[in-house]
Amino acid sequence: MATVYAGTGDSYVRNTSPSSWEAAQGDEDTTGTSQNSGMSSYNFTIYNAYSGGRGGNTYFCSRGFFPFDVSGESGTVDSATLSLYADYFNTGGEAGGNVVGIESTALADNTSDFGNCYSSGTTFGTKLIDATLISQTAGFQSLTLNSAGITALNSAIGSATITIGIIGNYYDYLGNSPSLGGAYTKIRTDFANGSNDAYLTITYATAADNATFFGANF
Repeated sequence: MATVYAGTGDSYVRNTSPSSWEAAQGDEDTTGTSQNSGMSSYNFTIYNAYSGGRGGNTYFCSRGFFPFDVSGESGTVDSATLSLYADYFNTGGEAGGNVVGIESTALADNTSDFGNCYSSGTTFGTKLIDATLISQTAGFQSLTLNSAGITALNSAIGSATITIGIIGNYYDYLGNSPSLGGAYTKIRTDFANGSNDAYLTITYATAADNATFFGANF
């Protein structure tokens, strides 16, 4: 078993649009309107909302990105869990508190990272973590990598950094547009600059017991 902590490049990236939810979600080439990798925590890391203000009505789409350098690891991954220090603000039902993990491209550590969760156009990358409800109580949340996540992690072990984008499930991944002044997703997370940085717990497959194998043949 191994523990790999997120790099200091972990961040939130936000995009906004006054015109539509689709425009706020953008595509692989969209440059966001704000980004920060130097915070210890942020109340709006994952934020999907449509709200009004002095400047007019605005759609907000924020995503969290967490890179894990596993180039120094070796072995075949059997299972893995992402532990993310977070909490969910109850804003209209459980649907708004679910997140998914998306395989994302390497971070540039600026607003151009907003579209890194897309594989092409508006098609999201491989889903590494299925929809998981974040607790309303602050603490480490356990997000289990699915079979595609294990495959992606095995591909990165020993040679690369795997970046996981954490995005809202109902509004962002599934594409449901938030209504003006209605329910929304708002999830706070901690980052590597603080004391509760995210980490991967990796369990490796155990090699076959050769002694038992050969003993069964004699």
